[in-house]
Amino acid sequence: MKIELALCILVVTLACLQAAPMSRPHDRLQKFWSNCNKPNDTLRLNSLWVTPDLPVRGKSVNITANLTFMEDVSGGEVKINIKYDILHVPVSVFKDTLDLCELVKDARVNCPIKAGTYVFTLIRLLPNETKAGHFTGGGVATDQNGKELLCIDIDLTLP
Repeated sequence: MKIELALCILVVTLACLQAAPMSRPHDRLQKFWSNCNKPNDTLRLNSLWVTPDLPVRGKSVNITANLTFMEDVSGGEVKINIKYDILHVPVSVFKDTLDLCELVKDARVNCPIKAGTYVFTLIRLLPNETKAGHFTGGGVATDQNGKELLCIDIDLTLP
């Protein structure tokens, strides 16, 4: 259950490649995520769409990201850290390091990932058992040399 929440929240780094129509501009989502990329990062987040606009427990979340790899990437990892706010103290509820090539394999993309633009879509059920409350954290994807590809911060309150 914790990994499903992490996958929903950090979709950009964990998405599956599919061509999909995009219907919601990323600026509507600034209420719960932010792009913490550096200007020279290898991966550019061009756009992000999430439906529903705010994830709901017990329902599917559809997330589509348009990403541009500025150079080929032969491997790497995604580090995720999600915290749950207990009495205004963030407590880590999910922390993991995932293999980037295994994640993109689910998206029918193989390493090395060639430079270019890709549309990644992820559809996941946010389990009913996910606690209501305030979540923070994020994820960082790095390449085979440890160079940062993408950074996402989240700050989300589930009703």
